[in-house]
Amino acid sequence: MIVSPSQTKKLLPQRCFALGISLTLIILNIFRILRISITHDETGYRISDGYMDLMKNEFASANNHIFHSLLRKFFVETFTENLFFLRLDSLLAQLLFLYISYRLLERLFQKWWLVIPAFILVNTVCPLIFEFWGLSRGYALAIAFTITSIYYLHAYITQHPIKYLIYALLAAILAVYSNFSYVNFFVTLIIVVLAYRLLFHHSPTRKSTFLKEVLVLILGSALLAVLIIVPLTNVFGNGELAYLGTNGFVADTITSLVKDGILLNSRDPNTINFMIYAIVVVFWVAGIYWLVAYLLILKNSSKIPESLRVGVVFYLLLATPVVSVMLQFYLFGINYLIDRTAIFYVLLFVLHFLYWIYHISINKAMIAATIMWLLSIPVIDNFYKSEFNTHHTRLWWYCADDMAILKHIINDPINKGKKVKLWVDWSHLPSFKYNISKHYKEHFYPLTRHHEEVAKDTTYDYYFIAASNVAEIHSSYKRDTDVVGGGFVLFKRELVPHSRVNITE
Repeated sequence: MIVSPSQTKKLLPQRCFALGISLTLIILNIFRILRISITHDETGYRISDGYMDLMKNEFASANNHIFHSLLRKFFVETFTENLFFLRLDSLLAQLLFLYISYRLLERLFQKWWLVIPAFILVNTVCPLIFEFWGLSRGYALAIAFTITSIYYLHAYITQHPIKYLIYALLAAILAVYSNFSYVNFFVTLIIVVLAYRLLFHHSPTRKSTFLKEVLVLILGSALLAVLIIVPLTNVFGNGELAYLGTNGFVADTITSLVKDGILLNSRDPNTINFMIYAIVVVFWVAGIYWLVAYLLILKNSSKIPESLRVGVVFYLLLATPVVSVMLQFYLFGINYLIDRTAIFYVLLFVLHFLYWIYHISINKAMIAATIMWLLSIPVIDNFYKSEFNTHHTRLWWYCADDMAILKHIINDPINKGKKVKLWVDWSHLPSFKYNISKHYKEHFYPLTRHHEEVAKDTTYDYYFIAASNVAEIHSSYKRDTDVVGGGFVLFKRELVPHSRVNITE
C-alpha cells in the first residue's frame, strides 16, 4: 500500500495513538529489563566462547539461540556486561515487532478503528511474548523476524516484486537462527508460497515468475541448511529436544500456550478449558469458511479477490505448522512444541483471527471493529494483571528473589568480615553463580554443582532449598527465610533460636 502525502496526514492521529501504546510497552519493558533478576536459562553462556564457537554449538546447548548469542556477545564486549546489555537485543526485537506489526495491520485494515484495536491485541494478547522482550533469550528475535517475514510475504502476494519474497525468506532464516523451533515456520513459508502458486496462479504466462520463486526458495533453503545443520545436529544428538510434549497438539501445544502463554494470571480450569475449546472451534470453522469461499469464487469467477487470497494465506500460515508438527511426531518421533517454543502459533492465530472476522464483515467494517474493541478489554485486563510488575517472570518465577537472598545473607551481622559457604538448589545454581560472580564475589565461596542429599554436609553456613525438601534438612539448621511465596526456603546453621523472616513479593 503506497501512502500519498494527503493519506499520511489523515493517518497521523492513528499513528500517534499507536506510538503512545508502543512507548508505554517499551517503558514497561525497560523497567523489567533493569529490575528483574537474571533467570536460570539466561546464564547459559561462557564469556570465553568465540563467535565461531557459538555458531558451531559443539557444546550442544539448546539454550544457545545462535543469533541472539552472537548479538549478546557483541553488545557485552562493545559496552559492558550487565542486565541491560545482556538483554538489549530483545529490546531491539520489541521495537522491530512494534513497528512491523503496525505497518502490517495498517496494510490489512487501513481504518483507524480497525488498526488500533488490532494493534493492541497483537501486542498484548500473549504476556509470555512480552516477557521475552526483556529476557536474554532468542525467542524475542525469532518472533520479531517471524512477523517481519509475514509482512513481506503479504507485500509479495499483493504487489508481486520478487524482492519481497527474498526479504520474507531472509527474515524467516533469521527467525530460525534465533531459535531452532522456527524451522517449522520456515518450512511453512515455503509450503504456503508454493500453495499460493497452485491455488491462485493458473495462467501459463506466470511460468517465468514460478521459476524465479523456486530458485529463491532453493537458495534460501540452502543458506539456512549451511547455517544450522551442524549446530542443530549437535543439539539433537545431545537429547536437548526431548523435553517437549508427547500427548498431542491440543493437550501439549495449545494447552501450554493458554496456561503459560496467555492466561498467566489465571489458573481457573473453566477459563482455560473455554479458551482451548474456542481456539479449536475457530480453527475448524475458519478452515471450512475459507474452503467454501474459495470454491464458490472459483466456480463463478476466474478472478479471485485479493482479500480472499490474503485470508487463505493467513489460514495456511496457521494450519500448515499444525499439521507439520503432528506429522513430525508420528513419522519421526519429534515431540510437540510447548509454551515458549510454540509462541509463534499465538501470533499466527491472532493475525488470522483478526483478518477472518474482518473478511466476514468486510462490507460492514464496524462489526469487525466492535468485536476487536470488545476483545481488547479482557485482553488488556489480563495483560495488566500479568505484566505490570517489575519483580518476576512467570516461567522462571523461582529466580525472582535471588538477589534479595544474597543481600539478606551479607547484611547479617554474623557474616561480617567472612566468606559464606552456601549450598544452592540446582534450579538456582546458574543464577546464583552469576549474581555472586558479578556482585558479591568477595562475600561467598565459589558455588559448585553438587549431588549430595540435602544437608548431609553440615559444613555449609546456609542451605537454599526447595520447600519440598524441607523435611530433609539437618537439625543443626534453622529456618531463616521464605521466598517466592514459600516455594523456596533459606536455612541457616546456628544454635540459638531466632525469628523467622519472610521476603515476599
